[in-house]
Amino acid sequence: MVVGLARSRSLSGPWNDLGPILRARPERGWTDTWIGAGAVPLPLGNGRYLEIYHSGHLAAGGSRLYTLGATVLNFAQLDPARLESIVESRFDHFMRPGDALGDRRPVPRQRGQRAVHLRRDVHGGVIRILYGGGDSYVLAADVSKAELLAALA
Repeated sequence: MVVGLARSRSLSGPWNDLGPILRARPERGWTDTWIGAGAVPLPLGNGRYLEIYHSGHLAAGGSRLYTLGATVLNFAQLDPARLESIVESRFDHFMRPGDALGDRRPVPRQRGQRAVHLRRDVHGGVIRILYGGGDSYVLAADVSKAELLAALA
């Protein structure tokens, strides 16, 4: 599965698929890998955006693993002939399942607009990620924006 780019002259469509910008990377030990929806990208300035997405991994026995990845998309370097050029940097699996709930392992799985927002408060510079925990919980994790961007550099 891939994340793609689409264009329309109006909100009512039609939407034209322009092609993929980000693909799942095959990984040893998994029969299938995919990436999926994240939240609305966070603007970084100068046509750059931070996107946090989820990736899934399927084992031969049917078990699944979900992780979160991050990418910086740079619209200033987009080459329409090579849409992948929009990806400035990428950091797969920066957040993996943990066992904070005992034997109910939280599974990072983002869905739609509720997944990420930038918290602007006294501490500043923190990205709060809301994610599903094993389809039973909604959990939150705070990540330093500066630290995540440094890891993407």
